[in-house]
Amino acid sequence: MYFAQGDSVLRSSNISSATPKWGILSNATTGDEITALGVSKTPANILYVGGGNGKVLKIDTANVGDPSATDLSTALVTAGASATGYVHCIYVDPSNADNVIVVYSNYNVRSIFYSSNGGTSWSNVSGNLEQNKDGTGNGPSCRWVDAITTGGTTTYYMATSTGVYSTSDISVSPVTWVQEGSTTIGSVVCAMLMARQSDGLVVVGTHGSGVFSANQTLVGVESETSNIPESFSISQNYPNPFNPSTKIKFALSSTENVKIIVYDITGRQIKELLSQNLTAGTHTVDFDASDLASGTYIYRIKAGNFVESKKMLLLK
Repeated sequence: MYFAQGDSVLRSSNISSATPKWGILSNATTGDEITALGVSKTPANILYVGGGNGKVLKIDTANVGDPSATDLSTALVTAGASATGYVHCIYVDPSNADNVIVVYSNYNVRSIFYSSNGGTSWSNVSGNLEQNKDGTGNGPSCRWVDAITTGGTTTYYMATSTGVYSTSDISVSPVTWVQEGSTTIGSVVCAMLMARQSDGLVVVGTHGSGVFSANQTLVGVESETSNIPESFSISQNYPNPFNPSTKIKFALSSTENVKIIVYDITGRQIKELLSQNLTAGTHTVDFDASDLASGTYIYRIKAGNFVESKKMLLLK
């Protein structure tokens, strides 16, 4: 176990003992208060350390001896991070320690940075959570990130000062973050969230508005590839009207990256239902609208150059 205490990081390998022993990792120092820790699972015991002065360190084999640290701060600043920002959260992909997200909670700075090579280089994935590209403006303060992977797609959840947002694609630029729980959590300050991979549970702690939880809807794709369609198409959802779930069927004449996004009648994006590569054939996805209010919604598919939208009616 690793524990932040002031400007130090403590480590214990016998936490279950009645008298656990703690030691200090002398090289895990940022020169300021330790504000975030991220620990890997695969491989284990790679420790990422963040400070209130914007510094981020990486320590390999942090469970043995007193290992040295690699300073990742220069690479982050090169990517556009604040040199003096407040590191509020560090997420480490449990299946691959090279995939890391650093979250800065300051206003008027670029907030979210992603690395796929263990911190050697970074990309700004703040996307539409910033009003302006340089981080200035009325974008929210970002606080905490966690993720769930299902069917090869990872959904990232971000707690901010204006609610919870999610995205399933941080490889595009700019990244589009979509608000979750707009009618339940709303736009309140969300201080922290945790996601559980085993059953898709996401729990959000707010400032003054209680704790919310929900299970991520696992979107399954039913595929029929024996008969290849001659053209792209999307069918009317069935049933329609529906309550609370419906099926959306579409046909691909070639392998494409497919995105299906649901909007409300005003054009506000509600949910990214699908974002993945699919082979040619006929496919069906389920849409569960249990957390939405009755009304008319629009679903839009984009597959290569093919784009089409249709309306659906939710009646509760």
